[in-house]
Amino acid sequence: MVLNDICRIAVNQGASDVHLKAGQVPMLRIKGSLVPLNQRGTAVLTPERLTKMAWDIMTPMQRDRFMEHPDLDLSWQATGIGRFRINVFRQNRSVGMVLRVIPNEVQTLEELGLPDVVREIATLPRGLVIVSGTTGSGKSTTLAAMVEEVNRTLPHHIVTIEDPIEFHFKDRKALINQREVGIDTESFTSGLRAALRQDPDVILVGELRDLESVRIALDAAETGHLVLTTLHTLDAVETVNRIVTFFDYQQQPQVRIQLASVLRAVLSQRLIPTLDGRRVAAVEIMRNTGTISECIADPNRLKDIPEHIARGSEVVGSQTFDQAVYGLLQSKRINREQALRSVNNPDELELKLQGIGHGFV
Repeated sequence: MVLNDICRIAVNQGASDVHLKAGQVPMLRIKGSLVPLNQRGTAVLTPERLTKMAWDIMTPMQRDRFMEHPDLDLSWQATGIGRFRINVFRQNRSVGMVLRVIPNEVQTLEELGLPDVVREIATLPRGLVIVSGTTGSGKSTTLAAMVEEVNRTLPHHIVTIEDPIEFHFKDRKALINQREVGIDTESFTSGLRAALRQDPDVILVGELRDLESVRIALDAAETGHLVLTTLHTLDAVETVNRIVTFFDYQQQPQVRIQLASVLRAVLSQRLIPTLDGRRVAAVEIMRNTGTISECIADPNRLKDIPEHIARGSEVVGSQTFDQAVYGLLQSKRINREQALRSVNNPDELELKLQGIGHGFV
């Protein structure tokens, strides 16, 4: 069984990821769980076979990079099957690969079931918007849907800097230039710096990875651009802390003030199994109100942010993660047991469901 066969089966079975490891049969992540690929002709992958699979999908430049650095991100189009984001790595003296299935069409915010306020956030005229979550939480899908919302509604120039390019966009009302790190630009930092000279309205940075990219993103948001990006953080408070700790201790007070000024929203999401066997994103949404801006600027008040998010649900459309889960339960997309397993404060949710609680953070 060749790589194309494995990928075809994965797509047909609705897998989100394919795991390839020497000494194992291919593994598929379906509805959040890893299961072995169970088809006639499936065999344990040998180190030699797996190495050849990886080598065949790399360009000469990518092969050289992988020889120097034993971790490589790339995108790959399997003809007649679909696109994949791939990480190739070394483990236990052999090659391993994880392939993420990229849908051919960018889903809309409505199709993803995201709150209406996300549309408003996606079309803000300026500022910094961060989508956060763990690996596999759907950050890239949400970010792509936000870009597509701009693409469908506004005559903007959008520049993306990605490693690698995942979703391919078709120009609609907007003009979109997508740049891949290592191919179209040397790094996130150089691509982001160049984007400021390309007359952008919106800049998408696939991920904030280092101090310099964070610094340029903050400056770009401060000078009138909308910057959309991701971080591997669990919630809004951790996201603020992560941005600040990119900088030296002496710089952090000034960075807090700048972040409090330019940050427009943080969307922190986790995927939860639904009643129909799929998964849906429960999204904490922090809108940067005046009160929250004060909390960002003062490290002693960061702990108060969840309470202010909860209180702003009816006014600015913010919501805590637990409020998001409760909304999914009320709309009958998830069941009671799944809701109680998913929230941060199950006791408070239990009281609310019994009609005792008046609200929860």
